Amino acid sequence: MKKELINYEIPENTDEDVVHNWEPLKKTIDSSFKYEHKNIFYKIFSIILYYIAFIFLIPFNYIMFGTRIKGKKNLKKVKKTGSIIVCNHNHIMDTTMIITKIHPTRAYTLANKSSFQIPVVRHMVGALGAVPIADTLDGKRKCFNYIDSLLKNKKNVLVYPEGAMWPYYKELRPFKDGAFKFASKNNVPVVPLSITFRKPKGLFKLYKKKPLVTITVMDPIYCDDTKTELENREILKNKAYSLINGKILDSNK
Repeated sequence: MKKELINYEIPENTDEDVVHNWEPLKKTIDSSFKYEHKNIFYKIFSIILYYIAFIFLIPFNYIMFGTRIKGKKNLKKVKKTGSIIVCNHNHIMDTTMIITKIHPTRAYTLANKSSFQIPVVRHMVGALGAVPIADTLDGKRKCFNYIDSLLKNKKNVLVYPEGAMWPYYKELRPFKDGAFKFASKNNVPVVPLSITFRKPKGLFKLYKKKPLVTITVMDPIYCDDTKTELENREILKNKAYSLINGKILDSNK
């Protein structure tokens, strides 16, 4: 791994954060946090903000990071159900790349609470579909029930099973169970995505030193009706890990 790509110390704990946001509010997210907004004005604001972000972020991410997507047609294979989208977490803008590139199928994102500790930004990321993981037990229960309700209402939820984001990291870290627990509990497919890097070519070589981003969408993975919920959780996790890791290993050759 080239030194210029990794300008931070690799933690021993594979889900430990290496990038820390400015968090002036330092608020605890508990069961009082409002996950679902039924106010019509908030919904209109959310829709307008989403399309503004969509119009701005697609050209921005392409110009700055050369974002390219492969296999987008695989997203269309998920019909009449919600889905859990899983991906390795190795770029500071990866969520914006994913949520704009899967348009018009809007995705919610299970996220850590750091962005919700910043004035103004906390309202924007919430309106764009970020769902913060609560700090308290009751808060977590409310958060996870909300994720279940999204999936039951045929929504797509993006989860990073590695946990923390490690910029430009070119290996796959161990997966946590959460994403696959949601999928097996609600009997929805898992859609694996991989983020890999490629060398700048053409005009990109004039101003890019860091590699460009490629997002690959793979075939959805479905629960097996003959298996238990726990068995399906492990099957989904292992299959998703294997598929994503395979793409990463191929790109590193």
